[in-house]
Amino acid sequence: MRLYVLLLTVLGCAGCGVNEEALPTDVDWPSGDLPVAAAHAPQAGGITFDPIALHEPADPFTVVASGQSNARGLHAAAGEVLWTTVDFAGQARVVRVQAASGAREITALGRTSPRGGVAYDDTHYFWADVQAGTLWTALRGVAGAKRFADPLGFPRGIASSPSQVFWVTAVGDLVFASKSAPAPRILTTGPSGPTAIAVDADHLYWSTEALGALLRMPLAGGAVETIFLQGLYSSNLAFDADRVYWANADKRALMSVAKGGGEASLVAEDVAGGVAVDAGFVYFIGAGGTVDRAGKDGSGRVALASGLVAPTEVAVDGDRVYVIDTGLEAVLRLPRSPE
Repeated sequence: MRLYVLLLTVLGCAGCGVNEEALPTDVDWPSGDLPVAAAHAPQAGGITFDPIALHEPADPFTVVASGQSNARGLHAAAGEVLWTTVDFAGQARVVRVQAASGAREITALGRTSPRGGVAYDDTHYFWADVQAGTLWTALRGVAGAKRFADPLGFPRGIASSPSQVFWVTAVGDLVFASKSAPAPRILTTGPSGPTAIAVDADHLYWSTEALGALLRMPLAGGAVETIFLQGLYSSNLAFDADRVYWANADKRALMSVAKGGGEASLVAEDVAGGVAVDAGFVYFIGAGGTVDRAGKDGSGRVALASGLVAPTEVAVDGDRVYVIDTGLEAVLRLPRSPE
């Protein structure tokens, strides 16, 4: 499978109709709201969304968006795909695209770095700014952002349930706050160096560098359970009804373990990260620039795409698989099944 020329649109291009002098971008803004330059209002700006030929006609790639610098936080659900991007001036956006129609919505966040993780719900976005050590929230479709809560430490990851936001700090504190009344409270103090945090319907899960621990705690409250020790974890965890999946950075392997704990199982080797799961399969970034799919026991592994430059994250929703390729500065869509 050969990869042909990708047309990238440069942000701030001529004819985009924006005033790059509307607001200086080299200022350390004080605490409070994040100002947003007029050039970064919630519009398409210089980002290309129309499908672009990236391949021979028989190849499965479709470009969802190009010109996506520093893209991360990929999420796909309910017929939508979302991610964040930060441009050359440090201005961040959340990009939200309807899968069926291609309709998009861009929410300008301001000068911030959402590298500490992003949590999405139907009305708001929440993220951890790892450079400033702060937590922020933005209303969907409305430019700008507000401080969400005191992080009570240096935030390293964030997740949300329908009513609460959870985050972990560098020293291992697990903290939460209500979305409606964000007064933070420490739930527990665990091993330091968190690497990932995620929520399912009943539990909060997080992994740590110290001890290589994978932990969980009921959302309704209760004791912390250790699911697995001596693991090395990628920056995301994925679930199905029964198991947790992650990429082991040391062994370059895809692993899984029962949600209640037990012996971990090897699902696949030669794995670079980026794990996602649906009812039937697990999807991941393979070594060598592939996006692979396999049965949850590792059987039937196939490459859905190859020849990518630097794929980093993968997400699945229905019959669509999405991937961020930071080398191409693009978000791509692939069919769920190999052609």
